[in-house]
Amino acid sequence: TFPYPDNAVKTFNYMWKHNENLKALYETPMIEPEGEEVAPDRDVVKEIIESARQTGRVILSEEESKRVLSAYHIPVLPIDIVISPEEAAMQSDRMGYPVALKLHSHTITHKMDVGGVVLNLQNSEEVQDAFSTMKEVVCEERGEEHFLGATVQ
Repeated sequence: TFPYPDNAVKTFNYMWKHNENLKALYETPMIEPEGEEVAPDRDVVKEIIESARQTGRVILSEEESKRVLSAYHIPVLPIDIVISPEEAAMQSDRMGYPVALKLHSHTITHKMDVGGVVLNLQNSEEVQDAFSTMKEVVCEERGEEHFLGATVQ
């Protein structure tokens, strides 16, 4: 017995949650039936890779990589490339905060080395400041041709 009804309800709730967790633990993942597999869009992948090769690149950008994964029906987070502080702020407002701002460049693969990743931005002012600072640092250290914008995630 329980001295108070709320103790009994709490105990029942814990037992119910435990039972649900056990069910989830023992659940067998569903295997897709044969013949229902959706074919990847290889033409899109070929186009992305050819475009990179034509510009002399051997590494895909984050945006290109995500497009390749999407062509194979692998879920990815949406990515939007912005080219100005104001555009970055508008995109951040649409997505909701907090956001991350990442350098978009075809030539710089280690974005952290040049200040190309800024996390946990809480408002449009922080986003605009981060974009401006990122552009300034990248252009000074590597040159303007290496800064193609940023992605908001």
